[in-house]
Amino acid sequence: MALASEWCPPMATPIETIAIIGAGNGGCATAAQLAQRGFDIRLYGRSRATIEPLLAIGRIEYEGELGEGFAKLALVTGDAGTAVAGAHLVLITAPTHAHEDIARMLAPLLEPGQIVMAAPGHTLLLIPSTIRAAGGTLGLYCDSSSLPFICRKSAPQRVKITRAAQILYFAAFPGVAVEASVAAALGVAVEPLPRFFFRMGYTSAAGRDSGTAYGVFHNSEPNRRIRAPASIDHRFFNEDVPYGLVAIAELGRAAGVPTPAAGAVIDIASIVAARPFRREGLTRERMGIGGMTPAEIAALLCSGWS
Repeated sequence: MALASEWCPPMATPIETIAIIGAGNGGCATAAQLAQRGFDIRLYGRSRATIEPLLAIGRIEYEGELGEGFAKLALVTGDAGTAVAGAHLVLITAPTHAHEDIARMLAPLLEPGQIVMAAPGHTLLLIPSTIRAAGGTLGLYCDSSSLPFICRKSAPQRVKITRAAQILYFAAFPGVAVEASVAAALGVAVEPLPRFFFRMGYTSAAGRDSGTAYGVFHNSEPNRRIRAPASIDHRFFNEDVPYGLVAIAELGRAAGVPTPAAGAVIDIASIVAARPFRREGLTRERMGIGGMTPAEIAALLCSGWS
């Protein structure tokens, strides 16, 4: 995972201390890799059952692509305020359905000059909009297109990393220091999934050349080790539909672009899961862009809220 000048402007203080919010698969893998690289890592988890095994040994054991060993952590805590205080970077590694609650929790804790980042992002302006609505002060916000790893915990205190991403896209808000635009009719070129996953190192040339998501994942060696869910009451439905497809449909409405395929999947998934995904999902109002024109959205992304 790169923490480099490509996605943030020059700072007087370099990033040394990182508060990682979320002690699940991605949080533990990220904590292990960054601690291994010499960063001062504070790991926050809201579940006592999740953090107790890590508290007991003060480290994370890891295996897989990083080799085998352990990474010592400066702090493991269930107190978000302790984790965030004085950190240069606050890195959110929780699932997207938890982003709004986490942003609300962080709002009174954030200090001037702190960078907030979500990895993966996927919720667009939900985090900065929620922090603002809760009265918090947010400087630079960044997010990445995906987790930096394919990983799963193999034990409560141990994480297995089967693949590290070879490339990740980053975005920053406000985008004064970066080229800001919005997808498709709003101005962004979208790289096809097969080519992107191949460049990340997550699928083979056969997966890339298949041109389909099915071919990408069935030719993905690291993903083959991850079992399919046993129930539809799973984040593959509860996260990907309301925070992925609903967001695409909402941006399509803002841009005046029909999204019939996304809409059909949202409706079918809502029936199958018996959940109102359109109402629960990432609407323009929750992102803080309700009623805005494409030009107004582009201006907001570039300059932030006045």
